[in-house]
Amino acid sequence: MSRWFRRRQQIPVSVADPAPTAHADGTTIVVSVTDFVSCTYKGCGTLRPLAEVSENRQCPGCGRV
Repeated sequence: MSRWFRRRQQIPVSVADPAPTAHADGTTIVVSVTDFVSCTYKGCGTLRPLAEVSENRQCPGCGRV
């Protein structure tokens, strides 16, 4: 196989995965992976906005900072 042939080959480009969605009360909510973090205190797991965490606000699920 010549190098010229390899240059003409098209390389497949992977498509980005769609944003994760959650359905609550029939409403579709799109959640970006980088905008939220999960509370890790004793399995609380509440999704908290990254800005809220950086300001050291209390978790709405367990009340911890």
